[in-house]
Amino acid sequence: MNFNVVLSYKDAGLHYKRWASEEALIDFKQDPEGADRCTVSYAACELCTYLEKLGHEVTVSDKKTDGKNITINVLSGKGEEFDLTKRENDLQNESESFLIWMAQSLPSP
Repeated sequence: MNFNVVLSYKDAGLHYKRWASEEALIDFKQDPEGADRCTVSYAACELCTYLEKLGHEVTVSDKKTDGKNITINVLSGKGEEFDLTKRENDLQNESESFLIWMAQSLPSP
């Protein structure tokens, strides 16, 4: 199965791995946008890792595709929480542990 992880940041597919590793460079109180970007990018990296281990193909982008999309949004504005937004062909939940549970629960291709 193919999945597209959608982040609401321009060129997310090119930069999400770098953004995910910027935690030590960001002042989460002074730079809430950077904190949010770091948090959702980290979530995307973790989700991609688990989905790929299950044999699924995963892309990350800032745009939805016609396939299965997983949109990750920030809830708090402080880089502390995120949400998987549900729309048709999408997945949803409001906790980080859901990412791991969902990835582990998907059937292998």
